[in-house]
Amino acid sequence: MDEIIFQPLYESGKPVGYFISVDFLGVRGRIIGFDKCPRISNPLWRENIFTDIFTSIYDHIIEVGEDDATALSEDDREIYDMKDDFDIHFKESLDVADLYIYSHAPGKPGGYVRILTATDPGETGRLYIDESKFYPDDVKKAGPVEKFLYANADELEQYFRLTDLMKRDCGKYYWKFGDGLLFSPDIIQLYFNDTVAWNKLYWDLHHSIGRPWKCCNFIEAWRESGYHTERRLVAEHDSQRLLFWALENEYTLGDLRRMVSEKRIITKHFLGTKQDSWMTLEYGL
Repeated sequence: MDEIIFQPLYESGKPVGYFISVDFLGVRGRIIGFDKCPRISNPLWRENIFTDIFTSIYDHIIEVGEDDATALSEDDREIYDMKDDFDIHFKESLDVADLYIYSHAPGKPGGYVRILTATDPGETGRLYIDESKFYPDDVKKAGPVEKFLYANADELEQYFRLTDLMKRDCGKYYWKFGDGLLFSPDIIQLYFNDTVAWNKLYWDLHHSIGRPWKCCNFIEAWRESGYHTERRLVAEHDSQRLLFWALENEYTLGDLRRMVSEKRIITKHFLGTKQDSWMTLEYGL
């Protein structure tokens, strides 16, 4: 579980500094400061995590690495090796994460704050949730598959987008699907922008050709380097299985509509898994 612990330090009842423990989005470290203590009531945790906490640890890793990279831990060495781009990775990960902030009376000696990327059932502190503003509500509620596709699918290039700064390096940081499969942008556009039309297409296909997508339970995504080089997207309902089936066979929206009118499957690629769990579209996006 990703976690930051922030604890003000007191002497004779007065704040004199602070301690921060970080194991968060691929960054690990400790910070002890005796300068002005950050305002513990500041609600801008997301900005502070990047501008203060991350930057302090990141700058230290770069400084040590420039002097002697062998002195770095394995995790820190990976950050150092990606130093031109890792801060962008971290910022993008922070932008899409919900933050669960547990307050344990940090305004008093011995008090502290925990910042997590998931809820902790064993926590007894007062909870404040800082939700990411990155995803539209329907995508956020739909689940991890929609979040991943929404954050990464580029309708113009049919690659998974990252920032322009990363695109300069031969595209090696792009997410791609196994076997180099590419989404048809018209299918992605329909899936995210017109739920009623996607629902109609689903049932038109079901009545015309059955459910050939019933075993498409997951899709493998990968990229050549960088953090999170492999990702398995697991279908949560039958609507996503249809989406995966269309991807695995590189179908366009026109191909799917031809199947409805001709009542036959256009043979291309057939992949998938053996297991199946039936859910209708009403449980999906």
